[in-house]
Order: sequence, then structure tokens, then C-alpha cells
Amino acid sequence: MKITKKKINNIDMVFIDTNKFKSICAALFFKMPVKEDLMVKRNLIKQILIHTCKKYPKNRLLNINCLENYDAYYSANFRRDGNYVTNSFLFRSLDERYTDKDNLKRVIDTFTEIIFNPNADGKKFDEEEYNLAYQTLKTRIESKIERANEYAIDKLFKQMGESTPVSYIMSLDILNNITNEELYKEYLNMINNSEVFFVVAGNNVSKLDYSKILGRVKSTTYDKDVIIETEIPNKINSKKEDYNGMQSVLTVGLKHIGLTKFERQYVLPIYNNILGGGASSRLFDIIREKNSLCYSCFSRSEKDDSIIDIFAGIENENYDKTLSLIKEVIESMKNITEEELNRSKMDIKSSIEEGLDDLFSYIMPFYLSNLYSEDNLLDKLKNFNKVTKNDVEVLHKKIHITDSFFLKGGKTNG
Repeated sequence: MKITKKKINNIDMVFIDTNKFKSICAALFFKMPVKEDLMVKRNLIKQILIHTCKKYPKNRLLNINCLENYDAYYSANFRRDGNYVTNSFLFRSLDERYTDKDNLKRVIDTFTEIIFNPNADGKKFDEEEYNLAYQTLKTRIESKIERANEYAIDKLFKQMGESTPVSYIMSLDILNNITNEELYKEYLNMINNSEVFFVVAGNNVSKLDYSKILGRVKSTTYDKDVIIETEIPNKINSKKEDYNGMQSVLTVGLKHIGLTKFERQYVLPIYNNILGGGASSRLFDIIREKNSLCYSCFSRSEKDDSIIDIFAGIENENYDKTLSLIKEVIESMKNITEEELNRSKMDIKSSIEEGLDDLFSYIMPFYLSNLYSEDNLLDKLKNFNKVTKNDVEVLHKKIHITDSFFLKGGKTNG
């Protein structure tokens, strides 16, 4: 595998040349500082662009084009990473070793049409497509309360985030105030004023012509730090909310401030893995296996928000005991064992290595490496070995329990 980095028209590009796979994958990323309304607008834009375009104004026609080009695949994604939002567009195509000569050119042409030639009249998107995307997102926002896990985590982040982007969620208030014309202006803003990043992986990809994609876009540079850090409160902020469902959800939030780059990139993932990263973690062992208090219990590290969130699906009567045990488990992290350290390293390294067997998995890590100015996947494999037991225990001193949110079930809708 050969990795080549270039900068063309101020666009950072990464070429990952490998003949290990039979397909080629590429992704174009549009990054911009986050604003609360972008959480909704960029989601709508993602849905509209990937569904149709001017050349293929019906989704059926776009699907036919995919089949005609050896089942080419296109997708779109939206995410918030700390202080930024990113829209990404991806295509996958069979390598031309297995297709006719012009297949990849046709795939790139369609990819370009999807992003830069939307189903619009120059002032607004096609009304039918806009209404479909609007209703789809509206239904998802309205039904979030039915997805208890997702709802509880959103409430926890709203509680922890204060006035920072950590607290930003998709809301009906914002959605209901977005017009089609306003959304189209935001699309133009995304195309013309984003920081752009391009990654392509596959056989001999550095020799291909991407001018049709890159010639349609210009890149802006933003220097705001991606990482968000908020103050550590003097006491734990605990809230409860009744829920029309039988299952209750307990979430606990931890914050950290002042981590070094090495701690954030390497020590924090190991800390989180030991704490609640899987079936061998302390939370799973204590809360579920030894005390049978929940059907699932895990933790996640949101490093760009400087947060670790803990989730447990419990019964109402187990709230006090579960919360107490979670606090005890967190306190116990001041001392870890060499066995836990080595097992955690193996878990993380195995996950990275598994990703190297999937061409899709090559794309996002290289974007994130660029976003966070981190090492690439291959360097990470080596550097996780450098983390010591003392590193993890020192990191623990920077971890603070700040919040809990309990979605209290037990009610039904009748």
C-alpha cells in the first residue's frame, strides 16, 4: 500500500494505492464551522442530493444508472465533529480490471452530477424532493422519543453542553422555519465556502483524472480548533424525566480537560475500552454480569467534545444501585492491571486491522486524521504499544463525573 498526499487548488487530497481490492472508493468532504441550524439544514441537503439530480430527476433513474455501471454505489453522510460539521459524499466502483474501459469515468460523471448539479432550478430544490426530505426528517425528529437510547443520550448532551455545539440537536423549531429557498442558499454555501478534503483508495488511483470533481469546487481554510472543552462543575448535575415506555435508561456523563495530544489519541481509547468498551470491560462485568442490573452497559468516548458517556438500560427500581455502582467503577479506574492494559491494546489493534480488510474503512480514518492532525492507521498500530499502565492512571485524574440523566420508564400509552 502506497499513500500519497497532495494539495491541489487548496484541496487536501489523499491517494491510497492498493491492489488488494477489486473496487475503488472515493469520498469528497465539505467541512465548515458548526451553527445550530446547520444540524438540520445539512441533513436535508444530504437527503436531497443523494436521492436525485438534474440529470436523473427520479430516484428510479439514478438506480438504473448505478446498475448499468456494474452496480456502482453512491452514499452521503452528515456528522458533527466538535466545532465543525461535515457533509461527505462517497462512491464505490468496480476496478476497471473487471469492467469495460470507461466505467469509472461514467461513475465519476454521475458522482459529479449528484453533488454539483442537483435537482433544482437555480433558486430552490425541486418541490417534491424538498417535501420528501422535509417529511422524512420531521418524522425522525418526532419519533426520537420512541428510540429511548438515542433520546436519553441527546438529553444528556444537551445537559452537558451548556451553550457549546455539544448541546446542538436537530429540532422541529429549526426545521419548521427553513424554506426551500433558504436551504438552496445553504447548499451553495456548502459548495463554495467549505474546507474540502478528498480521499480515494484502490488500484492505481493516484494516476486517475479527478479534474471533473475537483474543478467544480474551491476550498476555504478554517483554523478553529476542532476540540470542545467545557468547565468542570463543582457537583454532579442529575436530572430525571418520565417516559411512556417500560424500559428505563440511565446515562452518566464524564468530562475531561487538558489532555495532551498523545493522551487524547492513544491513552483515552484504552481508558474507555477498560471502563466500558465491551464484554470484558469493568462496567459490563460489575453492572451486568455480577449484579444483573441491566441488559446492556457500555461507555463511549466523544473525544472531540471531551466527553465520555455511559449508558445502562435498567429497571426503575435499580436506579440508585446502578448509579452508585457506576460511580464506584469510575473511581476504581485509578488503578488498572497490566492484563487489562494488554487486552485493551489487543482489542483496539484488532479493530484497526479488521478495518484494513474493508476498502470503505480506509476512507474515514484518513479524513479524521486530517481533521484532528492525527497519525494515520498504520502509525496508530505502532503507537498504541507505547501506552503504559501509568499513562492510563494519570489520565484518570483528569476524568470527572459531571452529569447523569435518567429516562424513567414504567408507563404505557394505554
